[in-house]
Amino acid sequence: MTSSYFHLSKTSANKKLGSFVAASTSSKDTCPSLCPFKIDGSCYAAKGPQSWHWAKVSSGKRGSDWWEFCAQVLYLKPDQLFRVNVSGDLPTDQDGTLSIDKLTCLIGSCEQAGVKAWTYTHHHLNTRDNLAIIKASKSKHLTINLSCEDRYQAASYQQKGFNVSVVDDDLFSLLRDGYQIKQGTTKFAACPEQLPNSKATCSTCKLCTRSSSKRPVVVFKKH
Repeated sequence: MTSSYFHLSKTSANKKLGSFVAASTSSKDTCPSLCPFKIDGSCYAAKGPQSWHWAKVSSGKRGSDWWEFCAQVLYLKPDQLFRVNVSGDLPTDQDGTLSIDKLTCLIGSCEQAGVKAWTYTHHHLNTRDNLAIIKASKSKHLTINLSCEDRYQAASYQQKGFNVSVVDDDLFSLLRDGYQIKQGTTKFAACPEQLPNSKATCSTCKLCTRSSSKRPVVVFKKH
């Protein structure tokens, strides 16, 4: 079985994240085979500086195993924002089911450190069990956003109580132009950092860190 590697940057240089934000990268093997961005090669992390870093983490030249990674999280600063998996996804068992033990360890580390972490996952596409694990793993210190492909799927998950994001260029353009879009009871909000002439960053927005049944679906355009 291929080993997975995980790297933690205690203060990221990623300008999109903003100041004083920690960030992690997980090796490529953590990404589910059904991720559409993996299938069509459109993943934003597949090119540019992040792709170089990702390659080194994936080869084991950088990073550590999961347990050491979680131990490193304990040393982050209280109230620090922590973007989990700038590239890569959450660890799973061999059958593609999210590892409850590993996810519990990460949540425990985030809670002990007192950070506010958030991530996005495509693993809900693999097995129905993953949805139950994600719902049971809610924590005020780690928000797991289901990454979706269209507004209808996103609305369906949001109405079932999940935190949701979606990559949809057309929907993003409508929101950018001032249209208020709803799908049933679900509202949508464009990522402020991606809006034209915006000075917003993750550290000033924090929308994706919120865990609430009333939170809108966060809409991204392709990077």
